[in-house]
Amino acid sequence: MTKPKHEQPTRPRPWKRILLILILVVVAAGLLFIGYRYYAKDQQVDRITSGILNEQEKTFADNVQITGRTGTVTSDTMKPVVNYYQQHPHELAVLKDQLEQNNAAPNGFRLVKKGTYFGIFPHYRLAITPIRPIIQTNAPGATIKVDGHSIGQTDAEQQLQAPALIPGFHSVKVTAEVDGQHLSAFKQTSFFANEHQKVTVPLAMLSFRVKGPAGAEIYVNDQRRGTIANDGTGAVTDVPMNQQNTTWLQVNVDGQTVRSENRTLTKRDNGKLLSYTFPSVVSKDDSFQLFQNLWTGIGNATNLNRSLDDQNVAGSFQDGTNNPDYQALNDVVKQNQQSHLQFGTIHLQIEKVQPLNDNASLVTYRVQSDVKVNDTTGTLDNRYQARVAAGAGQPLEIQTNQIVQ
Repeated sequence: MTKPKHEQPTRPRPWKRILLILILVVVAAGLLFIGYRYYAKDQQVDRITSGILNEQEKTFADNVQITGRTGTVTSDTMKPVVNYYQQHPHELAVLKDQLEQNNAAPNGFRLVKKGTYFGIFPHYRLAITPIRPIIQTNAPGATIKVDGHSIGQTDAEQQLQAPALIPGFHSVKVTAEVDGQHLSAFKQTSFFANEHQKVTVPLAMLSFRVKGPAGAEIYVNDQRRGTIANDGTGAVTDVPMNQQNTTWLQVNVDGQTVRSENRTLTKRDNGKLLSYTFPSVVSKDDSFQLFQNLWTGIGNATNLNRSLDDQNVAGSFQDGTNNPDYQALNDVVKQNQQSHLQFGTIHLQIEKVQPLNDNASLVTYRVQSDVKVNDTTGTLDNRYQARVAAGAGQPLEIQTNQIVQ
């Protein structure tokens, strides 16, 4: 019998093996290329910023971390950031560029590496550092709420540093009791590191300056708020606005309390210089003219050796030549003439005009002049207080005129 022949096993041809290896290498290289592109830093940054714009919960959970906090980052946590960048998409584009170029942005956002994908590609996350902004208002002890939650009250400097907040858009509400009135103000604002770290939320109050008689007290809504200084000005600050604020001046003259007419304050008065009308007060200009004419007459009568009655000034006095203070001045003229006194140029200054209750004003004025008695020179320097009044449509009259220290 013939023995059967054994067939040799078929071996793969060398070129097929090489081709298979090449295919595997190409596939692996392709996958690596795709992976490197998909997990490249700029692509991860793009997905993170897109997730912020579109408020994607998964993006926040996987790719965002809050510095100093643990736990999963949620949409509620990121609400301030989302609200801000949805309203400012250009700023989001700026943030994206800063993270890609520098791994950080000046507003406190930065890019950090946290693990890898498949043990090869770095996993980038957006790290957000909370900030503690300062909230300021125009009242101490004001209650501050941020996003509906009370965070405390302002100190004596009228400000409060907030607890750690996620950067972005926040609502701030300020409430306070000022002079017995409840005031509140609301503001939506953005907080970021290195910018917008202080916000002022003013309550509805106004401040103004006052012009009036020196020493007069300034009242607003029955409360004394200041005093007029010697230069005739004063200031009032932080008056709570309501539907009707009433202000007036009150001055004490010769034991009498005199009150000006009321003024109603409006928002337009904020920062203004306000003046008040007293029913009986005369102007400094009118007072100056009245007493300048009187002392010009006294000087002329003295220098020309004539009676004061010839100078046409008696009509400026109540009861004319019968007024006791007019007669006293006429006696002064006669004494000057007996002493051979001569006046030089007379200088008159109105120092103060104060209203009185009986339709009169108290005028304090000063008279100065160089004088000469025979060959001796000297100086006249006297201060007077005079009561001045004017009826309706009538010229000013001097009721009294007394020398004072």
